[in-house]
Amino acid sequence: MEQRRTAAGIPGHAEFTLEYQPDPVYGPGVEWLVSGLEESIREGSRFPVGETVGIGWLDCYVTDRGDGTLGLCEPDFAQMPPAFVSGTAQALEQLWFQREVAGSLGLEPELDFPNHLQYAMTCAAFGATDSVLMHRYPHGDTESGWFIGCSGSAHRHTDATLRAATLYELAVAKPAIIGYLALPTGCSVVLTEGHPGIARGGKRLSPRPGSLLAAMFP
Repeated sequence: MEQRRTAAGIPGHAEFTLEYQPDPVYGPGVEWLVSGLEESIREGSRFPVGETVGIGWLDCYVTDRGDGTLGLCEPDFAQMPPAFVSGTAQALEQLWFQREVAGSLGLEPELDFPNHLQYAMTCAAFGATDSVLMHRYPHGDTESGWFIGCSGSAHRHTDATLRAATLYELAVAKPAIIGYLALPTGCSVVLTEGHPGIARGGKRLSPRPGSLLAAMFP
């Protein structure tokens, strides 16, 4: 892990020591994070231990590193409920991926990040199915708007087979859904063995030539 300190030169506010992966693709996102923290501090925001810092769809938490600086920790994506681990590597990678997915479809101006603790409706067969259906409905600020379940071929979706689950729980079960969670209202995604078919308003969306999705799924 590389480290980067930032405090924007504001007296009375502890510096941050930020841990991140020096990946050539999404690693530079730490510069965005540094700039955002510095701007917030200059504008008067303060970050006590336990404060949340939103990075895309994830809430990261301010920690005391014990060396006079502050750090950030993120969900581990390994268990329920989540444990929190030092750093922002996954948060920055997932933010980059969600932006690239939307950009591949010409939808980046409509990016709509949910929060990992918001609920989606899911079905009893979600964990066992190889094919995942995602659809985002109109929603308020406190709702994700997502249905994320099986494609419906294994059983009928009725009140008896549906339940609410956090997006984090569903992402731990099937990490392949993460890249599509910031797509806007009206988008549908069918993932078959990880390969996406994406539509909006009944119209299939094709990835732009040269985009990430076009490269991943030629």
